[in-house]
Amino acid sequence: MDGEVSLGGPNNNLRTTVEGITRQKVPGKSLTKREIIENYKARSGSLFGSYIEVADEIERWVRDYDIDGLNLGVSVYPEGLHDIVDLLVPELQKRGLFHLDYEVPGGTLRENLNGQKGQ
Repeated sequence: MDGEVSLGGPNNNLRTTVEGITRQKVPGKSLTKREIIENYKARSGSLFGSYIEVADEIERWVRDYDIDGLNLGVSVYPEGLHDIVDLLVPELQKRGLFHLDYEVPGGTLRENLNGQKGQ
């Protein structure tokens, strides 16, 4: 993971992102993959890592910044969604950071937001 990064490949979005990050590097110094990921994380607020590492960081955000909501996205579809549902959410539930049930079981989003059936 610490090897130098090649900008070859067909993904223009990735190429643009990496080029933007590497333009900020120290002249004459190549960035490693890890340095690029760390830079991207710092700029975007994105989390990368195992589900345990991501859960640890979310737990830190809740503790240090009192956040009460997240927007979760994935870089690999549909596998990333499975990782969130099957690994991350259960870990967050185990830590008391994600609800285990809904206010209105089987209810709509609106009913659950209002906490009352039919609302």
